[in-house]
Amino acid sequence: MPPKTQDSIGWSDDLIREAEGTLWPAATLRQPRPFQIEVAIQSARAQRRVTGQRPWRAIAPPYGVLVQHHANLGARAGHAVAQAEAGEPAAADAQPSGRS
Repeated sequence: MPPKTQDSIGWSDDLIREAEGTLWPAATLRQPRPFQIEVAIQSARAQRRVTGQRPWRAIAPPYGVLVQHHANLGARAGHAVAQAEAGEPAAADAQPSGRS
């Protein structure tokens, strides 16, 4: 689902707290795996419930880690969108296409 159409207002506070409680111990391992990174991205997106705004500057860096370790089309597209929304369209345009 495109980020702009996601409605974090309807997300469960209990499930968000449960996810956050799982994320932080995993983060201390310093061994990024795709699902850990994606959870970090969702954690940043969940901050919208508090601030009312999507924190694109917090979302873009985990996407960068995801692309660095597990580059696939979805990760590259998400990273480009996050960078563009964070006000860094030149960085988004510089994303490699993954084509030879």
